[in-house]
Amino acid sequence: MDYQPTLQIAANNAVGLDEALKAPSINVINIVTDGKLLLNIEDPPPTTANTIESAAILREKSAYFGKLLDLSKFSESVKFKEKLEMLGREHRHLKPSEIPARLLPNINISDVGQFPKGPILGLSYLHSPSPSSPSSPKIKCHRLSNLPYALPPQRFRKANPLPSDHTYGGTADEPFDATALCPLAPQDFGKKKERGGYREEVMKEDCLRCLVWIPAGLAGPPRGGWSVWVYLPPNTHNPVNLLGDTDLQSIIVMPVYRLNVFGFVASKELPQEGEDGSVSNIGFWDQRLALEWTYNNIAGFGGNKANITLGGLSAGAYSVFHQLAYELGLSEDQNIIKRVIMWSNGAGLQPKSLEEVHEQFEELIAVLGISPKLGAKDKLVNLRALPWKRLIGAVKKVRLKSFRAVTDGAFVRHSLFQEIEDGRFAKAIAKRGIKMMIGDLQDEVALYRLEGRPTSYNSLLARLNVDYTRAATGKLGDLYCPTRTLPPTLSWQDFFGLIYADIQVHMTLRGLLGSLSRELPLSHIHRYRINWRANCIDSLFPRKLGVVHTSDMAIWFFGNGSDLLEPEKKMIRTWLEPVSAFIRGEDEIRWGTKTIRETRAILADGSIGVIDDSSWENCQKIWRSLHREVNSSRL
Repeated sequence: MDYQPTLQIAANNAVGLDEALKAPSINVINIVTDGKLLLNIEDPPPTTANTIESAAILREKSAYFGKLLDLSKFSESVKFKEKLEMLGREHRHLKPSEIPARLLPNINISDVGQFPKGPILGLSYLHSPSPSSPSSPKIKCHRLSNLPYALPPQRFRKANPLPSDHTYGGTADEPFDATALCPLAPQDFGKKKERGGYREEVMKEDCLRCLVWIPAGLAGPPRGGWSVWVYLPPNTHNPVNLLGDTDLQSIIVMPVYRLNVFGFVASKELPQEGEDGSVSNIGFWDQRLALEWTYNNIAGFGGNKANITLGGLSAGAYSVFHQLAYELGLSEDQNIIKRVIMWSNGAGLQPKSLEEVHEQFEELIAVLGISPKLGAKDKLVNLRALPWKRLIGAVKKVRLKSFRAVTDGAFVRHSLFQEIEDGRFAKAIAKRGIKMMIGDLQDEVALYRLEGRPTSYNSLLARLNVDYTRAATGKLGDLYCPTRTLPPTLSWQDFFGLIYADIQVHMTLRGLLGSLSRELPLSHIHRYRINWRANCIDSLFPRKLGVVHTSDMAIWFFGNGSDLLEPEKKMIRTWLEPVSAFIRGEDEIRWGTKTIRETRAILADGSIGVIDDSSWENCQKIWRSLHREVNSSRL
């Protein structure tokens, strides 16, 4: 295993050991300074005499940091096993051997500078001690979590940024505790009480917090600061090995934002309550606040605000597209994004209008027993008074269950997809020098087919209409099923999966690239394809599903918290080399493709190569047909 369950404390953090032990702790403690191990404490706790002697060693050796730990108080018996169990429950998405250590991440204060918003206590992840240095394990990376990036939000209102003079409180002796997991945005866990190690109890509406992962090493950041990768969404993605065992040395920021009905409820009525900030696309506005918080504060963590990549997976990649589109509508002096990464999602289609989603809003309030005769303000008063679990329960009962982006003219422009087709979108990207990494997996459909269970042509269209406009749904029916009958050997569910995977990923991804490639040089576009999966994915997805949606997280995050085989590590490190260079913002990326039809790929046998995209032409044809009348039908 790569992790040693260790409490590692830098001598400069000035946190009394008694204070550190009030929070969940574990059964090995290392006291370090200037990268050297000064003291190792194991369960059971040392005697008072040994503790005092160790404190004397610290006083002698820690002048470099200036502040000392007071170990003289470490004489009381501490129930290490209970604290280990507590920490294990808090980090249930990790294996017991992956329980992180505690550390003030500003051990690099001589290089990075004190975080300007106040002292912060975070976590450190360690390599297992090596045979050559058994008592001095190397730090993989640091993690700060639960950091607010906006003021506590009110339901169905656009959140406000933190004031410029905001601090996280705390003192050198009692720093802000950034060791607990971020709360989850309220969402449906289905019949399960857990998802990815998170329990329902950690969900709350005051969820606008972020995780900040920081590379390790006393050498500190490079000149100008580490590159920064803002990743959507956080979920349970684990970049410890990515930062500790590959050449990616970038800060990773993972914000939590409002989802589904809490983030994307909309209606033609809601903007009428404008003075209290009620808007549509609230989840997108949350993400924008997180981007702005990162830009304004990341230098305090050693990051370079002028070198930010925005990336995401699936719905996160869809958010990345809309964040990019929004920013392209701003003046250049407001630009934050330098590069985008879109894993397994395309541009989609022009979202529904406020008029069309009004039907969904009316259905929601009817299920909740709110009178449709009430004015907009009174409807919102009633909606805001309900427990959030009532809202999640109501969503299960409405026909249009998917609350997602809407074309509101504020965050999502009415002309967005026309801009893509006529080249304005690509020209704006080229003018700002933004680069893109985008691609898909071989068997995306295996998971997408589970998102609907139609049994006829009409129920197929009804399911598609949950996500797409009525006009788009009708055109999809004409394009994919002109005879209104099933292709041979397919069920309606299989057929839905093929169409849905195309619109969510394959076709819209290629359609977007076809439009961009008319204006953008190939050096701005980095396509990939993955036809292989790591062995550790077998515990999540049966082999029969193939290279299914999200199975690539073990590649991008170098195991994503699971163990890779040694041959897999070698191949994935090679695969990630140009990916890391892309995130770092290097000028030359050795991607290997020479035309827009080509993709860098991991082949089924685990080798890396460049392949031709055999579905390119068909996807372009469908894309053009869908968007031929985009202005009149507003797909």
